Amino acid sequence: MLAPVFSLQLNNKVFPRTFSVGKFNGKQPCLVGATAGDKVQKVFIHSPRDTNPQSQQLEGNISLVNVNQVVTSLACGQLDEQLQRDLLVVGTSTNIIAYDIDRNVDLFFQDTQDGAHAIIIGKWGELPEQLAIVGGNCSIHGFNKRSEDVLWTVTGDNVSSLALLDFNSDGYNELVVGSEDYDIRVFREDQLIADMQESEIVVSICPLSNARFAYALSNGTVGIYERSNRNWRIKSRNIAIVLQTFDADGDGVDELVTGWSNGKVDIRSDRTGEIIFKDSLNSSIAGVVKADYRVPGENLLICCTNEGEVRGYKFSAQDAVAAAAYAYKNSQEAALLLELQNLEYANQNTIETNKKSLVIDATTDIPLTYVKFSHPAANHVREYITVPIIIPRDVSIDLHLQVFVGMKTSTLFHLFELSRQLPVFSMYMLVENSLDTEPKGFVTFSINERMSRILVWINHHFLFAEEFSPNMASLYVTFLCVRTDLKLVIKMQNTGQVRIQTDDMELAGNIIQSLGKFLKIENLQTVVDFPQEFEILEQVFYQIEAYQNARQKISSDMAEHASVIRNFLIRAEDARLIGDIPVMKQHYIDLLNLNRDLINGYQIRCTNHEELMKNLRYLNQTVQKAGNLRIGKYKTNTINQCRVAIKGNNVQLLIKSIKTGNV
Repeated sequence: MLAPVFSLQLNNKVFPRTFSVGKFNGKQPCLVGATAGDKVQKVFIHSPRDTNPQSQQLEGNISLVNVNQVVTSLACGQLDEQLQRDLLVVGTSTNIIAYDIDRNVDLFFQDTQDGAHAIIIGKWGELPEQLAIVGGNCSIHGFNKRSEDVLWTVTGDNVSSLALLDFNSDGYNELVVGSEDYDIRVFREDQLIADMQESEIVVSICPLSNARFAYALSNGTVGIYERSNRNWRIKSRNIAIVLQTFDADGDGVDELVTGWSNGKVDIRSDRTGEIIFKDSLNSSIAGVVKADYRVPGENLLICCTNEGEVRGYKFSAQDAVAAAAYAYKNSQEAALLLELQNLEYANQNTIETNKKSLVIDATTDIPLTYVKFSHPAANHVREYITVPIIIPRDVSIDLHLQVFVGMKTSTLFHLFELSRQLPVFSMYMLVENSLDTEPKGFVTFSINERMSRILVWINHHFLFAEEFSPNMASLYVTFLCVRTDLKLVIKMQNTGQVRIQTDDMELAGNIIQSLGKFLKIENLQTVVDFPQEFEILEQVFYQIEAYQNARQKISSDMAEHASVIRNFLIRAEDARLIGDIPVMKQHYIDLLNLNRDLINGYQIRCTNHEELMKNLRYLNQTVQKAGNLRIGKYKTNTINQCRVAIKGNNVQLLIKSIKTGNV
């Protein structure tokens, strides 16, 4: 098992998920992290002085690098392989900085309008160079050592976590992306090859061996996927901050390490999720890394808290034997106690009952978790009960129902259990067809499939009281979304021509992707038109241009004011030295007024930036929706054409690319 081997105090607070380790001279690892300075945010670099393996208190030197902006992410890695040492890449809300700490120079400084919520350094797909992969506002950028944006794609929401691993065992790394829309997406370069839906924001992703990866959600869930299949998951009342891997039992296979918001660090088996080691620190975990921090070639597990407490662990064979024996003793004791409690309870509560049902005394205390209760008032108790279930997104839901049934005067209840899976489009109600109220937006395409196959897909993915089987030569069906009151019309001719009508572009994309997956379509080209969406898109495009122009003007005015401030200060000081107090007072009054103007200008700039980010997010989400209207190579081509149009600041070309998938 693991044994603590050193501890130290950084004497600096550390921001969550900004703690890393890098060999900036190519040999000695250093700890890095984002911290708050007196007036600006900084990045600290801790290099150890004492590398004696017997020392319990590790000393070292701490250097601080001023960033002057809010640090949102950072990463260490060999962005330039020719240097044979790690570089530090820092992300802020407006740019990324690649910094060579050994030479104390910037490798590059790159503006990123979408921000940098997550950064990872490595090789992506078949691209030959190491990339700094930056996840921002619904977008993903890949920058090489020359700050060239060599790869760009979009995702459904703000990126919250990134990881590189060989997902499909083809010998190349795929990018696993967690985002705030609860999805985990896998990209092979700019092509989406897998999509897993979760129940909360994905805050951390960690690659494992054999095409597996671990993930953590903002609601305390931690689990492991093997490709697109979930192996296991657990849920805690605390929040998992960061994930890491480390060989904690000496078997040559890394286990899963989780740092929690309550300061706990636990290590679980990557196969079963069983805890094999745990420890607690004094405050919330900010980061967990592994590195040969004291002895070259001997990896240590290093944990850091928000308060700057750092603790290092290493594998100990003696502790492993003792821990295994202790764990076996505890498991045996728990099993015996549980068996004894069950026997005592059975003796006290033995009653005659139907073997197909479960009878529970009304006063029995049963712990229930993740359950939605419906308790009608006494005067509303009747033979049936209605519980509204509103699903906020188009996802498949597993319902597990437990219904207590009994007489009004009875102290015993019969418990009936039922499980039912709600299909993806269960929030859409079948309504009568009406040509007068059909949506104006549409998607058309041709497929080589029988109509009966489309009917099978409809019955599997929509909710009906009985099987939907219309008697007509062509397909014509209308649904009403109970969430938004928007209509969805699906038509199909015997020739294979399909037309999907809706004013919601995202819904149309979900229909296309679901149908393509069901029919195993590899490539699908479509022609689309969404007048309402395109009208909003034009307005957003022009607003972005206006906000960018206003931003440049505000920045220019602030720079001009800064120059005037210097002049006022010099003149006020000159007046003080010659004893001209009235002139000095006037200069300071002018300086005070100018300072107020600067503060107002800064507030306007902040508001401008927020609105700009909101519009850029909508623009990137629209590109993502446009991509989902096609499948395979046509999807990739659509996203690339949209990017060309956005770079050229051509909204008409962008709309044409969305409509046709090409220029």
